[in-house]
Amino acid sequence: MQLLDKHKSMDSMVELLELYEEEDQAYRGLLEASTQLYQYLLQPFRDMRELAMLRRQQIKISMDNDYLGPRRIEALKKEDTDWQKKAQEAVLSIQEFTVKYFEITARAQKGVYERMKVDQRKYGKSSWTAAVERMERLRYSVAKETLQLQRAREISLEQRKHTLREEMQSLCSSEDAMALLDHMETQYYELQLQLYDIQAEILQCEELLLTAQLDSIRRQMMGMIIQFVYYL
Repeated sequence: MQLLDKHKSMDSMVELLELYEEEDQAYRGLLEASTQLYQYLLQPFRDMRELAMLRRQQIKISMDNDYLGPRRIEALKKEDTDWQKKAQEAVLSIQEFTVKYFEITARAQKGVYERMKVDQRKYGKSSWTAAVERMERLRYSVAKETLQLQRAREISLEQRKHTLREEMQSLCSSEDAMALLDHMETQYYELQLQLYDIQAEILQCEELLLTAQLDSIRRQMMGMIIQFVYYL
């Protein structure tokens, strides 16, 4: 009876491994589609960023080399400020889409890994050996995708801080400006606190990534030791 149960378990594991292969293919399809959509959504903002950088460069050359009157210089300065703002908005949009992209990939990868952990509880240790390598790979991928997500969030917060700091520096000294400056300083410190939280999570993700690698290496070494002892 025990032998029959063991054969059933092995047959079930074979079917599960086939299902895992189909799941991996589906995930690769999702990743490819998400990447294509991400690139498509980013292109207009990349074009705007490049256009803004080109126009600001042309303005600088014109102001450095052309003989211009005060009004023309003032108009070019205003135009340069406008293009700078457009470039910053484009960069912020690019970073927001980058965060959303990694949110999708990290969530999908974590979902696959969590389902596999549920499957693991249904099998004995010997039967589950065939699936251990995939589970280790998923564990590593979850840590890696989550780390990329947190780093994307960190870059986004840093850019928002940079943009806010430039806006504060450009304020004129007036009563309304001082009130606005107080509000912007509060926003700046709130962004800094969020950044500290993200940086702490990045350290945790890096630790999880290293732990996953170390556990995988230990398992492989143990397997080599057992194989070596077996052939002695």
